[in-house]
Amino acid sequence: MPPESPKPFPDMMVKKLLAKTEPEECATHVRRWMSRCISHYKLCLPEAPSYIPKRIIDVGTLASTVVKLIETNGDIERYVCLGHCWGQTRPACITKTTTLARNKHGIAWELLPATFQDAVDFTRRLQLRFLWIDSICIIQDSPDDWQRQSALMADIYGGAYITLCATTSAGDEEGLHLSPIPPFAPHELKAEGPDNKEYDVYVETHPKQGHVDWERRNVEHNLQHSSLMTRGWTFQERLLSPRLVHFGRGEVMWECSELVTCQCFDQAVVALIASEWNRDRCYDFGEDWQTAYSVIPYVSKLAEHFEAQKPKLTLASLRNFIDLITRASIHLKECGNWDRSLSLAHLALKVVQEREFEMGEQYADILMTLSSTYHCIGERARGLQYAQAHFTQRILVEDGKSPVERDDALRAMAYTELSLARLANGEYEEAITLAVQGRILLEETADFIEDVCWPHWADYYHAWSLIGLDKVEEARPIVEDMLEWRRQNVKSHATESIKYAAPFLDALKNALLTNPTFPLHREAYAVQILATVNEKTGRIPEAILNWELALFLYGKTRNDSSFRANQARVKLGEHYGKQGKVKAAREMFNTALQYFPGVKYHKAERARTLFKQGEFLSSAGDLAGAGEARREAEAIFFEIRPEQGRDEPLVLDDFDDIVMIMSR
Repeated sequence: MPPESPKPFPDMMVKKLLAKTEPEECATHVRRWMSRCISHYKLCLPEAPSYIPKRIIDVGTLASTVVKLIETNGDIERYVCLGHCWGQTRPACITKTTTLARNKHGIAWELLPATFQDAVDFTRRLQLRFLWIDSICIIQDSPDDWQRQSALMADIYGGAYITLCATTSAGDEEGLHLSPIPPFAPHELKAEGPDNKEYDVYVETHPKQGHVDWERRNVEHNLQHSSLMTRGWTFQERLLSPRLVHFGRGEVMWECSELVTCQCFDQAVVALIASEWNRDRCYDFGEDWQTAYSVIPYVSKLAEHFEAQKPKLTLASLRNFIDLITRASIHLKECGNWDRSLSLAHLALKVVQEREFEMGEQYADILMTLSSTYHCIGERARGLQYAQAHFTQRILVEDGKSPVERDDALRAMAYTELSLARLANGEYEEAITLAVQGRILLEETADFIEDVCWPHWADYYHAWSLIGLDKVEEARPIVEDMLEWRRQNVKSHATESIKYAAPFLDALKNALLTNPTFPLHREAYAVQILATVNEKTGRIPEAILNWELALFLYGKTRNDSSFRANQARVKLGEHYGKQGKVKAAREMFNTALQYFPGVKYHKAERARTLFKQGEFLSSAGDLAGAGEARREAEAIFFEIRPEQGRDEPLVLDDFDDIVMIMSR
């Protein structure tokens, strides 16, 4: 569609369709790529000016009409090279012994073929002054000049600031800016929009998914099937030139030692990835594991490219891009890749903060992502900071909508996420108030009324807060009601664990073999909370069965190494030890410590696990192992709390204080 047209089809990918590459739009891309290359790419040649060839074309400026050949006398200056196919004809502007003086005086514009005119114009747009074209800068009928200059080709192309390549032009008369060829040229269709009006819609063949990868292979494919690549000098030009701009049909492509990319990135790539990974803010973005594993590498490359190149995206594409980054960040958090998750989240936050009034939804989403991730890594103060910011932003966004547009599910998220933050910081009464308010909002949604969803997270945080207040039995009905609802509505058999029947595990395993698509992580977490309730009320055998079940379920959801799974392992190690199951206890503690390696996001959990392991080893008679575990636990503790005095020996309460209630 033309850019000034309305968008009658809101779900359709739309981008500006070019009749051919437009000089200033291309130049804008190239200036940005060139600036980044010179400033940041270590593998590319330095910016330092080179000695220019014996002769070069002075193109003047955009306001100038004079083009002339000059003798350089070894002056130092930046210059541009042109790589081109001569074609079947020889233009009148080429330099011979008879035209040398004329070309030094000035070359008439009409004598320049289209490719040379475009090269002159583009050099000016790059704010550069000098251009080297072989047929003008070498005297064509002088064998001596040819011999001398051809011997310097490596220096000429290697010393160029940038090389312009007429990659798809078969001859000098075609120019640099060519139209797309069928089937990639836009085609006009008639279509009726939602408003029942008929529209002229222009469409082009969708790029293959491989283009998303924008590593060398796709651009290389385009280059290898171009006219210029059949020319004998081309290999030398590409090998030696530090930076090349290839003029293709409908777009330009960039090539240097660290980056190969193309102009179509701005809209098509973002839309293409988004079309592969449909998004719904109302649900857990981390659930779609299979799609995520295939898409996230592309999203990561997209983020790296965006951060390096700072492309100018339309608002619609920018929103799409931020949605992708946010979703990838959440998925990476679920996988325990917290550094990368936070890196993507802060990139998105930086972009959105510059346009928060236009991107209120995305701003709220990324604040929630940051809050959730900081909770996962135990940075409770920062988690609370972002949860409060998310609450304010989400309520602001929803209050700004009409009553019909308002989304109570998203509003409830603001309450439940802030409830988690209060819970993590030991503010249990405040956490309960927020969780209850979030549940009330969710009870007003159509999904709850129609019995297709349950307010899981509000109930999780409500139950944990009651446990924190030692109102343990009040937490039991909350968890049991949740599990019963899931048994009735999700067809999961996990709630049979309420019966505490030992044969249940075998029955569940058989059920999973026939239907492996259960959303098990919610069952796992609910069963884990129920285990804590049973432990604190003295029902230890039931608690152990619950933790065993939770651990089994986590293993079926690709969360086998998660914090929650390890919390279950530590509990099982503790209770197996008390039952005299030494081998099983060792296995649980050792596996937990393997997943808590002691890096910055695991320090507190590792310290507490080591302390509990030390207690177990001491009871098992392994005093040497117990002493080693305790010493490491204390060393990590004082890294985290250097201000705490060392006069009194550390006890379990000290280690409980550095982890969240869910780990105690």
